[in-house]
Amino acid sequence: MIGLDITFPGEGASPSVSETLKAVAGLIRDGYSEQLLFSHDLFLKQMWIKNGGNGFAFVPTIFRDSLEYLGISAEEVNKILTDNPARWLCDS
Repeated sequence: MIGLDITFPGEGASPSVSETLKAVAGLIRDGYSEQLLFSHDLFLKQMWIKNGGNGFAFVPTIFRDSLEYLGISAEEVNKILTDNPARWLCDS
């Protein structure tokens, strides 16, 4: 059937920041913090700092603060942001 547009509800939709935060906080509470690495990209121009976005500062500022607001300790977040990448880079 040429030209038939088939889509599924939610297909191609990313989770919201709040959904991601809740999922990550749950993983941390379930004991997976040593297995987490955080990343993000700037796939939209509005995400760039020069266009009013947060740029690459999103994870170490807004995301970090939001995790702490959800009850994850600053120490735990610091380990994920510094120790986990260092360990991964050194073990590779």
